[in-house]
Amino acid sequence: MTELTILLLNDNAIPEMGGALKGLDSLTLLDISNNKLKKVPSNLPEMLHQLYLESNSIDSLPAGFLKNFVKLQYVRIAHNQLTDRGIPPNTFNVSGLVELDLSYNKLERIPPVSTSLENLYLQANQIKEFSLGSLCSVVDVMNFSHLRVLRLDGNEITRDDLPNEATLCLRLASTIEL
Repeated sequence: MTELTILLLNDNAIPEMGGALKGLDSLTLLDISNNKLKKVPSNLPEMLHQLYLESNSIDSLPAGFLKNFVKLQYVRIAHNQLTDRGIPPNTFNVSGLVELDLSYNKLERIPPVSTSLENLYLQANQIKEFSLGSLCSVVDVMNFSHLRVLRLDGNEITRDDLPNEATLCLRLASTIEL
């Protein structure tokens, strides 16, 4: 099984993974959505390109959660119990990540993400303010986010909450839903 590249364990009522992923070094896609996980499994293979954890009961992420993944591009942790307190600082501020789905959780703030991120899904959380610093640490002509899609609908913010600098920071966005 050391050559296994895709592992689909979705829809199985799995409560924990234990050491089940140890030795699966060639794994590029891991789908463990729609289970009963309360925490992110340890020993995730470092060569993952896609990680799907949606529809579990995860309320926090481990420190350095994404730091060791050199090829990870797609992370989906939607439909969980994540709160701001459960996400260590700068967890998602990693280059290489293309898509991040944190929709349908209990977030009150936009977590800091890398400016190279292209798709960010935060709909149906409890976000109360549009924090531009989470998307662009510096806002000017040379520094901007590469976000193409930003979903914030179903939160507690409106178009009036967008700061004026948002047009500079989000200049590549084709879709912004509030």
